[in-house]
Amino acid sequence: MFKIASNICFTLYLVLCLFLHTSLSANHLTNFQITETQVTNTSSNHSIQDVDGSKILWIGEGNEGEGLYLYDSYTHITTNLYSGSKHVKRASIKNDFVAAVFVDEDDIEDIMTKGCGGVDPWEKAYEAEENNGICAISVEGTPVSSKVLFLEKGVVDSVSLDQILCWDPTIGITTICNFASYKSGIAVYNSYVLWSDKRSGDYDIWAYDFNSGLTFSFVSAPGDQFLSYCQDFQTMFGSNFVVWKDGRNSTSENPDNYDIYGKNMITGQVFIVANTIKDETFPVANGDNVAWIETEEILDENNKIIGWNSIVKYKNLATGITYDISEPQQYKSNLLMSDSYLVWSESNSPLLRSSSFDINGYSFSFNTIFNITNADGDQKSKYISDNLVLWSDTRNNDFNDYNIYSGLITYQ
Repeated sequence: MFKIASNICFTLYLVLCLFLHTSLSANHLTNFQITETQVTNTSSNHSIQDVDGSKILWIGEGNEGEGLYLYDSYTHITTNLYSGSKHVKRASIKNDFVAAVFVDEDDIEDIMTKGCGGVDPWEKAYEAEENNGICAISVEGTPVSSKVLFLEKGVVDSVSLDQILCWDPTIGITTICNFASYKSGIAVYNSYVLWSDKRSGDYDIWAYDFNSGLTFSFVSAPGDQFLSYCQDFQTMFGSNFVVWKDGRNSTSENPDNYDIYGKNMITGQVFIVANTIKDETFPVANGDNVAWIETEEILDENNKIIGWNSIVKYKNLATGITYDISEPQQYKSNLLMSDSYLVWSESNSPLLRSSSFDINGYSFSFNTIFNITNADGDQKSKYISDNLVLWSDTRNNDFNDYNIYSGLITYQ
């Protein structure tokens, strides 16, 4: 009898949780204050490349011209790392070690590295093949053992020669994968490198283990399975799992029916996070939580797409409960998550997808939606760590010229 009674109580608890999911709506409070800092202030485009603790690595025009700069959000000091004849295409930093892709006048791309301390010079780590491009780069490792992971894109006679490589200062270049296939997205979890790979016709997820040196299929399913790029600042890894955008349930009638799936890195179990007939995108993970944006098309009388309605959702994998936390109007993108907050960009109309974005946030502790910035122009969220948010902002420039702002979230 006791066991039966316990089961009944547990069932009632689950019903109550489901009721809370369907009836709970986030509060809209103004008790949150955002302390803004303008990181860059010139009339040109500035691009956030990476963040290392309090240091923000960016490309654009600074006090010494176009180049690569490092801004410290604690001291508010900007340091020029490079200004010269070469164009800096992208860069990454970890533990004060920087790697950057330089492009010369002949469009040859090199990877150069340097330490941020002292006056360490730039040193060449790798030169790409002619006509090839390096589309992703990430510094990994520890303060005493840094590695540079990168994806080099190349095509010969309509055959993709994309390859994932790793540079180590002690052993040089290690080939992670050079199978003749299109590749997209690279991410690192402990000793594993993950990427999306089109060798089987659709994009599946493959993996490489640094410890064993083995390459293996990580997830294989119908349709495409897409990981985010390491420099998208969308954290795909939770406490012991990875999540991705999955097209296994797409059909010819609904080709954009992407869902969110995940895989436990310890047990190897693949699980469903969200799989409705709507489009689920921008998956992010932190701890036991997974968040995403669910989007539905707005059609006119001729069945033509004229806009999008989006809603931000998150699911706690420990309880299995899914929460709807935003209004289903306006187009939303650039979803980010920290321990305490969700942050996203939101257009001021469902019919606007590429301009007039503001940034909103959600507090897990207070079940509250609050505005981070609604300045003139376009603001797009780029990074969050604890209560520090970074975004690109056109309030003082044209829509194609973004400055970088930071905002510190506090509750009053």
